[in-house]
Amino acid sequence: SAEGVTVGRFVILHSCPQCKLSRLPELRQFIKEEVPKYANVEVKYEFGRVPKMYGFDAGERVKEVDVSDPKLKVADVVKIVEEMGAVLKPEAVAGGKTETAS
Repeated sequence: SAEGVTVGRFVILHSCPQCKLSRLPELRQFIKEEVPKYANVEVKYEFGRVPKMYGFDAGERVKEVDVSDPKLKVADVVKIVEEMGAVLKPEAVAGGKTETAS
């Protein structure tokens, strides 16, 4: 059954695909670069929607955070999703954070 995927904790980010997101470069960067690293984070687009994160546990919404503040940095949004129970994919843990500046 498809239910197995949603059992436990997961995070959904609802956002307008254009208007509001265009004024939030850090959130756009988070969606583009960070969301794919997580096994249980999903982005849903809806026109006119203020960007908000919803944390779920066992299918029930347990937390809601407005992420439309332009002062939020990528690291702030990462902290929010991880506090909501976002889980990095194994390949992101293994290879994602080993880059070194030379």
